[in-house]
Amino acid sequence: MMMVSGAEKKAERPKKPSRREVRQRAILEAANALFLERGYGATNLTDIVKVSGGSLATLYELFGGKAGLFRAMIEKECAEFFEFLESEIPSGLPPEETLRAFATRFVEEAFAEEGGSLMRLIAAEAVQFPEIGVDFYNAGPAAAQRMIAGFLRKDFWTGVLSIDDPDEAAATLLAMLFHHYQMRQICGLPLNLTRAGIDQHVERVIASFMKVYRAAEKSPSA
Repeated sequence: MMMVSGAEKKAERPKKPSRREVRQRAILEAANALFLERGYGATNLTDIVKVSGGSLATLYELFGGKAGLFRAMIEKECAEFFEFLESEIPSGLPPEETLRAFATRFVEEAFAEEGGSLMRLIAAEAVQFPEIGVDFYNAGPAAAQRMIAGFLRKDFWTGVLSIDDPDEAAATLLAMLFHHYQMRQICGLPLNLTRAGIDQHVERVIASFMKVYRAAEKSPSA
């Protein structure tokens, strides 16, 4: 029986977050709640500090101000979303089934209630505060497009899809996945998401995508 040394056991334990990391997390959580509740313009940093604890000096040191704090919040939320999404996709499936599984989880998570609140916040305030629209686009939709484009570049699509521009194909797939729900979400209307509805929507999207991009079958040689 192999013995595990004390040093190895210590190395296996999760690292305890530093005081700075704890403070940073608390500020981000408070910012997330207040921005979604009140909007970007109506939320001030003093309120965020009251909820999270600490000081304005710490907040400025960590994030540089309100715009930097919002950017960090968006980047954290989007990074966690994509990390979760990638971890949920099963391995070993045929490429089309993998794409279907990805699309299904994407719709389920992207149109959850908190996602809708964030979309409405961006839509309502990006005209007055264009920087938040840019930050959200870069961390969210643009990152999603890069993720899907990378997936479409994988070798296992050889002979299955014919794609000259994976970035454009990824944008097409995202547009088809989003259009069914996004306008209702931005307008605050109920999405009425059901398991059957999501499955039907994803099936239609994947079928349409494959119709556009499926590689032509080679004619048998004479």
